Amino acid sequence: MSTDAAADYRNACRELLQEAARRPSMFFRSLPELEAIMDGHSIAFRQCYPTLGACFDRDFSAWLYETTGASTAAGWVLAIKTLARRKKLANGRKPVPLFFDLVQDFLAQWGEQG
Repeated sequence: MSTDAAADYRNACRELLQEAARRPSMFFRSLPELEAIMDGHSIAFRQCYPTLGACFDRDFSAWLYETTGASTAAGWVLAIKTLARRKKLANGRKPVPLFFDLVQDFLAQWGEQG
């Protein structure tokens, strides 16, 4: 059941983030708000599945660090904002569009890890 719960959780995260990308102002006003939403989403799933191994915030932060070298010690939002300031990596993108570009790459791989 844990594997099914993790797959259900990852799919729910994908759906939530896809909807948020389509209509961001309907879901959040700032990236810190979206980070809080994703954290609450994880907590809610853990209420039903205490042994859930997947966690968007933790897994995305680890992937972001491994992929870009950006420190995620203060959370993935600060890392995204730092990356957006680095023109070389961000190609002039603002934090929200950069986040959605990066999260697409992450979601394509998430779950293949185990």
